[in-house]
Amino acid sequence: MKTNQKTSCTILLVLLIPLFLFFFGCDGSSSNSGTSAVSEKGSLALFIKDAPVDDYDKIWITLEDVLLIPPDDSELEPVVLFQSDDENGYSINILDLRDQELLFTVKEGIPAGTYTKIRLGVKDIVPVAKEGITPACENMIIKLPSGKIDLNPRGGGGIEIIGGETLSVTLDFDANKSIDLHVAGNSGQCIFRPVIFVDIESPEETPDHCIQILEGTIDDIIYDDEQAVAGFILNLPGGRDPVNVYIIEEAAIFDENGLPIGTEELKTKSDQYAAVHGDLDFERKFQASLIVIGEVLTLKGTVTDAGIDEFMQFSIEVAPGQEFVAGPVTVTLSDKTSILIGCDEIVNPLSIEGGMQIRVTGKYDAGKNEFLAVAVFINPYPDPDQMAGNSMQ
Repeated sequence: MKTNQKTSCTILLVLLIPLFLFFFGCDGSSSNSGTSAVSEKGSLALFIKDAPVDDYDKIWITLEDVLLIPPDDSELEPVVLFQSDDENGYSINILDLRDQELLFTVKEGIPAGTYTKIRLGVKDIVPVAKEGITPACENMIIKLPSGKIDLNPRGGGGIEIIGGETLSVTLDFDANKSIDLHVAGNSGQCIFRPVIFVDIESPEETPDHCIQILEGTIDDIIYDDEQAVAGFILNLPGGRDPVNVYIIEEAAIFDENGLPIGTEELKTKSDQYAAVHGDLDFERKFQASLIVIGEVLTLKGTVTDAGIDEFMQFSIEVAPGQEFVAGPVTVTLSDKTSILIGCDEIVNPLSIEGGMQIRVTGKYDAGKNEFLAVAVFINPYPDPDQMAGNSMQ
């Protein structure tokens, strides 16, 4: 009996040794071959936002490219997060991002590892002053001597890309501190001292973004296992990478005329322009709660004293500084219109009251001077500047 036990132990040991060598030998050979964790791929979601500004109504920043830069002694190469497909660059009005963020791009296939900074290739900057204010830099083209801005993460540290995960990075502009309001020396040029914070949200953190409506062209439809429409690929303009859009169950979907449609009708909408509102989930996948086929218009204004009526209509005084005819506009709601306080707090249409600031998105019928709303974003705290007739902050 003892002999049999010894024989069994010997056989087991012989079987375990190759298995032991397999695990540890493979680890060693992987390191020698250079296929370590650095060879894994991760993703980066890049957001842009801005704080309120005192004197300007618009600040246009034209980007040529955005790079993710590794340390000088790293084996990693710089990664192109964005490259404009137009020789004139891609322009963003950062003052559109005072109460929401632009999901600029989601870049996949980034080699895992630590990067030190983000580099912006800036073609030019054009500020536009508020009505009645004439700062020295109004309507001037501001050039950067190098054409580049290097940005390091707030608080130090690196930008860690992890294989199989998506890192969220937000570029937070502070235009009040960035735009110097006097002409520099004898050059006649305004100074741009970039104050841009880089905030990193690790994959383990709960996403916390108020994302501006995305606009682009619908590419391939995404189907689930039962071949039902689950979403689509949205091609973003300007050379930005496409975004995979997934549709939540209670999403509101509107056609090119602003009328509600079903999810399956999106099968016929490939190659059409669309506007999408939603948020990122825990896996950093874009979940759409609102989809509109065709171009949309967004207006900011103040609800007139009458507020909403029994016909689900109300009027707004359009805030100055927008490319829209002045005067009151009638807004019409449907039973699918999203009514939100802030970014994602759903409320009843009766929450719309006179004197409130709102941002309304939808389709405008010029003949009827009527705005078919697909979404209404309420700001329950009126801005005294806007109430006095200045632009909304």
